[in-house]
Amino acid sequence: MRRLEDMTKRQLYLLAVELAIRGRSRMRKAELIRVIRERLKQASYPMSKPKAGTKERKEPRLPEKPENEFVEVTPVNPELLFACWNAEGERGELKVFVNHREVATAQVELRHRRYYIRLGKAEDFGRAFVLLKTDRGKVLRSVTVTLPSASLHQAETAGISIKELAGERAGWSGER
Repeated sequence: MRRLEDMTKRQLYLLAVELAIRGRSRMRKAELIRVIRERLKQASYPMSKPKAGTKERKEPRLPEKPENEFVEVTPVNPELLFACWNAEGERGELKVFVNHREVATAQVELRHRRYYIRLGKAEDFGRAFVLLKTDRGKVLRSVTVTLPSASLHQAETAGISIKELAGERAGWSGER
């Protein structure tokens, strides 16, 4: 059995689900470890022998690898993406595509689980996704996201409302 301290918080959470521990979603990793240990101690000292004909209770299985491997991408602004993942292996290659063209590549350590990607000159409302190829040969693909417009982002940071920006471009006053 693996040591609880070596498990990720997600793995501990899944174990807490199997053990029917209440309040697990609000617990930090250290608290999950403490509560799981207490529950496992209780389970190892049965109050009485099982009755004849009843099934013996199974020990909870600890996950040996990540249950769900994934890669996700989120636009931070028109020129910056945030990628996060859950994947097995030591290293990987992260490739970024905007409008089906490869625009960036980075070598990443999979244990870090996140990476910021600077795109440079942004394309307004470009469609972006990432591919993560692990050193174990697995390729993960994110969903496609839409990049925000550079002009909308500049207006937002300058404190200009979208209505004001739209009115300025189309002669629209916003009033009826």
